[in-house]
Amino acid sequence: KAPLIDAGRPHTYVNGNQTNDTLTVVDARVFFDGWNWLEGDSIKVDTFRVQIVGINTTTNKLALSGTVSVTDGQGVYLINPYTHDAYKETAIDIGLE
Repeated sequence: KAPLIDAGRPHTYVNGNQTNDTLTVVDARVFFDGWNWLEGDSIKVDTFRVQIVGINTTTNKLALSGTVSVTDGQGVYLINPYTHDAYKETAIDIGLE
C-alpha cells in the first residue's frame, strides 16, 4: 500500500458539542454552499451525511439540510460527488494508488 493512502486529514473539525441543523466548525472557508444557484457541498461527520445550504465564514457556521449530533473535535469530510463517499478505508487518500 502506498504511504499516502489513508494518510489524509479531515477538511476541518467540529467546534463544540452540537445537535442542530447548523454546525460550527474550525474553518468554514473550505466548503461551498452553492451560492443559491448550484447544489452545495455534501459532508460527512461521524455517520451523518448532509448537504451544506449556507455558510457564514465570519462565525464559521454551516447551515445544513438536516440535523446532526456531533462532538467537539470530530472530523468534517467533503463527500466526493463521484464515489458518494468521503473516503474508502480508514481516512481520506492524499496520494495515488
